[in-house]
Amino acid sequence: HDASLPLRCISIAAALCWLLLEMTPLARALIDEQTLRSQPQLISDFETWGQQTRWSQGQLVVSPRRGQALKVPLPATRYAGTKIDHLPRDWTDYTTLGLELFNPERLPLSVILKIEDTRSIAAGYRYDMRYNGELQLLPGWNQFSVPLQIIRTGPETGQLDLEQIVALSLFEIDRKRPGYLLLDNLILK
Repeated sequence: HDASLPLRCISIAAALCWLLLEMTPLARALIDEQTLRSQPQLISDFETWGQQTRWSQGQLVVSPRRGQALKVPLPATRYAGTKIDHLPRDWTDYTTLGLELFNPERLPLSVILKIEDTRSIAAGYRYDMRYNGELQLLPGWNQFSVPLQIIRTGPETGQLDLEQIVALSLFEIDRKRPGYLLLDNLILK
């Protein structure tokens, strides 16, 4: 009887460790969701667990003088970039979208900022029903402040519904060689 007690303790400890490992992604998601609810203006600053998991591409890296940022791979392909579709939906209380992008290359880089609402997605992701803005990145860190009025009136047909934003993408078109960019501080102001 006494010989089985240490084996039982080891089994319980192993089961608890396994349970903790399995619960880590859920805990990160819950912390991220709480951050979204408590700071609705914050789309991503990559300073809390789980934010990078909302993006289709990218990994967290430590950025000099900025804390953490998302390193977005840019493979040599037609559309290279990343997308987030779990973000605050209602942007009506704000006037601008701020973001910071780092271009590690020696030449400027042209990146498309695409923002979609429920109407543009329901219509089959139509180009003329979403916001498509071009951001020119000089070498190094670039700060952008895009007025939401420009985003609202950006679609060729109609207006973007700022109460129903469902996706934001950043990408480069026709990338010739692999590279990357850093993304940080996506904030509604």
